[in-house]
Amino acid sequence: MPRPFPAEALPEKRLLELRLLASDVDDTLTEGGKIPAEIIAAFARLRAAGLAVWLVTGRCAAWGQALSRYLPVDGVVAENGGVICRGEDIRVLADLEFIGRRRERLEEAFQAIRRRLPRAVMSGDNIGRLTDWAFDRAQLSPDEVAQAAAIAAEAGLHCIASSIHGHLFAGDHDKASALGVVCAEIGVADRERALTLGDSANDEPLFDAARFPLSAAVANVAEHLPRLTHKPLYILPRPRAEGALWLLRRILVSRGL
Repeated sequence: MPRPFPAEALPEKRLLELRLLASDVDDTLTEGGKIPAEIIAAFARLRAAGLAVWLVTGRCAAWGQALSRYLPVDGVVAENGGVICRGEDIRVLADLEFIGRRRERLEEAFQAIRRRLPRAVMSGDNIGRLTDWAFDRAQLSPDEVAQAAAIAAEAGLHCIASSIHGHLFAGDHDKASALGVVCAEIGVADRERALTLGDSANDEPLFDAARFPLSAAVANVAEHLPRLTHKPLYILPRPRAEGALWLLRRILVSRGL
């Protein structure tokens, strides 16, 4: 049966049984680059009711540290699974040996991409990254992003795109593998009781039913669906923060909050 299903079909019982909500940030929780206050308030209410709330983002480790420290969340998986942040504590999960102490191989790969795709611009937050190298994708077409991935592969690296950045990295970590570490550490053995939420290609591991059976995406995922092997189980009726709020309100109502 084809996925995704409309989110209205998501059983309230599944929402009531949740122990973990794990969400992407950019273009999933944001509107115009900002996280609305209502989402932050909903996170606080859900955590007070015993639900673990984690952010799972491609943003840099420094951003992950700040988000984890200042928002009402239990922690942040940053750099697409490369690091885990709990408050001010940062733990690196990625194997950094291949990329060099200062990520030299990643920068070299980016420069090779720049020679072929002059419109590729280095992200300003690379100073805060530990395990990957990011470039802005706003000016790049899907075909150009695919070219960047091919250039990275020639260097033995991976390139994955979010709605904001292209990310160069080494190793086999991703958002789902890092979230699996989180599940083990917080005692969520039954993945059916974890709900993952995203919007784009770098969230695809979170949509893999073999790893996280219960997944959803905000409506703006529609443009990426033709290129996804693993699709979300449910699609929300609205895009970005409005879609996330629709889901958060349903979870709150299911718990009588």
